[in-house]
Amino acid sequence: LPGGTEVFIDPRGEIPLFLLPFSLPDALVPTLLIVTPGGATTLAHLVREIEKTILKVFGLRERGRWVRMCGVEEGEIRKWMEEASFETEIELKSYPAPGGVDLLVRSRHEPSLKGIMETIEAKWGKLCYSLEGETLEEVVGKLLLQQKTWLAVAESCTGGRIAARITRVPGSSRYFDSACITYSNRSKEQWLEVPSRLLLEKGAVSAEVAAAMAEGVRRKEGVALGLSVTGIAGPDGGTPQKPVGRVYIALSDGSETIPEQFQFHGDREEIQAQAAQIALEKVRRHLVRSAEFGVRR
Repeated sequence: LPGGTEVFIDPRGEIPLFLLPFSLPDALVPTLLIVTPGGATTLAHLVREIEKTILKVFGLRERGRWVRMCGVEEGEIRKWMEEASFETEIELKSYPAPGGVDLLVRSRHEPSLKGIMETIEAKWGKLCYSLEGETLEEVVGKLLLQQKTWLAVAESCTGGRIAARITRVPGSSRYFDSACITYSNRSKEQWLEVPSRLLLEKGAVSAEVAAAMAEGVRRKEGVALGLSVTGIAGPDGGTPQKPVGRVYIALSDGSETIPEQFQFHGDREEIQAQAAQIALEKVRRHLVRSAEFGVRR
């Protein structure tokens, strides 16, 4: 290994992490080469060492706070950042994310950091799914676990992305029951009992079919919540009435089923990513409302 390389070993195994700080000619700041093992689960045990090295190499006193939002455009956040007046100790940076924005907040002055976090929560609180940098699937998982609620998913245009994200979280078997990838009309009929008449009259990409899918997977699996997604991810298949990016997302809780229409933009991957994010956000908001209702009662 090159001189100066720090080596750390995953405490659960023998997979190494290599960290090598160095300076490039005429560079104003140093460079840090990070060679990580594969797999998010393994890397999670080494993140602390990576953060410590970043702080040391770049002379930072804090690692900052990640605020994650869903259902807001980056333009709105940037406009707010330009118009609002912040203390000079505050550093704000926005980054586009599927279906929303990630906001990095930093300050070397703890009271200033606390103040800006309170301001963000007051202004954008309902759209913030995490003030601690958690992923949306982690937040949804915690809420499902807290409310002892089981979820099943029926996916069409997202092709399993939602299930993959949910099961990426360790322990998700305690609240996630199953997923059906019902891509064809035939599978929607056979697995989810979506009426063929409904598919013929309304089309697979419709609010009515999304609702039937959510109800069907909830009934079939015997769980409290059924989530469904159906849409046109492109690049082909769109029409003037249902253009590429048109997606319907529905959530059924046994007492009501609420389908929503969305129009996403981008290529196939981007549309699928946005649909999966918004679907998880729909579950989160439902669970938050349920918790608030429970408190009021």
